[in-house]
Amino acid sequence: MGTNHGLCRFNPSDYSCKNFTVKDGIQNYEYNTGAALKLKDGTLLFGGVSGFNIIDPNKIENKKSTPPVVVITSFKIFGKETPIGNNNIILSYKENNLAFEFAALSYYRNQENHYAYMLEGFDQDWFFSDTRRYVTYSKLEPVNILSK
Repeated sequence: MGTNHGLCRFNPSDYSCKNFTVKDGIQNYEYNTGAALKLKDGTLLFGGVSGFNIIDPNKIENKKSTPPVVVITSFKIFGKETPIGNNNIILSYKENNLAFEFAALSYYRNQENHYAYMLEGFDQDWFFSDTRRYVTYSKLEPVNILSK
């Protein structure tokens, strides 16, 4: 379907939609009413404000995308950058103000990634931060890991 927000692949069996935008390579977000045609070979032609797209429905991948790997890109203790590497970090009980920045390792439509985080032993559940990629925890209570 052509829409004013790109092209939409609609699945009538489960009523799901997959939206395609200029980030996927289509001509524009807006398509003209009635400017669609199914050609003899089964391809679809959609006319819009900046030209047209010819789409072969058999060549559109139907796979659900796998979420990208998320990594911590910055770790700060009381606002001071602290290297993390691949090691465990042991903190003093006084080091109770922590900040993390994180990023998804994907360049495809990365502005559409949405994040959630949870600090085990502190947060009761996941916190969904939309596109925000940082979190700060202050006044954390000390935990004795040596006794565990």
